[in-house]
Order: sequence, then structure tokens, then C-alpha cells
Amino acid sequence: ELVSRLGSDTTLVQQATSSAVPEIILGVVKLVTCLAICFWISPELAGVTVGMTFGLFAVCVPFGTKIGKLSKVYQDALGEAQTRSTEALGSMRTVQSFAAEDRERRRYKMAIGDPD
Repeated sequence: ELVSRLGSDTTLVQQATSSAVPEIILGVVKLVTCLAICFWISPELAGVTVGMTFGLFAVCVPFGTKIGKLSKVYQDALGEAQTRSTEALGSMRTVQSFAAEDRERRRYKMAIGDPD
């Protein structure tokens, strides 16, 4: 499981780096150009716009932090579910030979919850 996660994480970082860096550079260039044009046309309106933008960021950052924490909890639960199901399915003969299907089902429900 650990090797699989490392491999998928490495692939995700590689994809994010190769696609996100050019997009970030392009976005910064567009932002600087737009701000320059806005300040050239109307400095007062551009100042209000920039001020409101920082105000919105100040309000939205705590929500983003909360969503990030919830996402981590979700990913951990998903990893736990995958681990438990892989264990049970991988050793299906052992589980069946000990007639432990109900025990495995209860163990899964305790860790993850009832899917129904």
C-alpha cells in the first residue's frame, strides 16, 4: 500500500508541476497587465478593486483552511477503507474458512461506517 501511494503521489506531483507552473506564470503576467491598465484608466476604481480583493481573501482563507482539513480527514478515511477492504478481500479464503464474514463486516462498519 505504501509503495502504491508513493508512486501515485510522485505521479501527481509530476503532473501538477508540469502543468501548473506555466499556468501560474501566465496568470501572473495577465494579472500585472490588467492591474497596470486598470490603474492607467482609473486609479481610484483600481484601488477600490484591489482593496476589495484583499478583503475577500481575508474572508475566504479561513474557509479554505477548513476545507483542506476536511479533505485530509476524508482522504485518511478513504485510505483506511481501502486498507480494510484490501485485507479482507485479499484473504477471502482465510476469512471464509473461519466463518468470519460477519466479524469483518462489523470491523469495516466500525472503522468506516455503514455504506447503506
